[in-house]
Amino acid sequence: MLWGLFICLLLLLPFEDKDYTYVFGIIPFDKLVHFVLFSFFALFTRVGWAKWYRNDVFVRKANSWTLIEGVGLAFLTETLQQFTYYRTFSWIDVAADIIGALFGMLLFFVIYKI
Repeated sequence: MLWGLFICLLLLLPFEDKDYTYVFGIIPFDKLVHFVLFSFFALFTRVGWAKWYRNDVFVRKANSWTLIEGVGLAFLTETLQQFTYYRTFSWIDVAADIIGALFGMLLFFVIYKI
């Protein structure tokens, strides 16, 4: 939950993209930031679901809830950006967030071998 709040605050800060930086010459740096933030969000959320709930019903639905929370946070952060004068809603950012969340879930399974 704290990581989600951190993401909201970070993604609402002013970001100047005058020198649009690319990683490896193909990936825009800001999209990579979205991907990494949401990867960790999904990983932390999925670990929390695994540690907090021991009931089989919750564990089976943990993947769905993690993805729902990631998608919800992606849309929330992009929607909130519309209320600032220096940021705008971007479908590409939403896609980077969701792909990052899926990667974080995959990372969970790699780490915990479930």
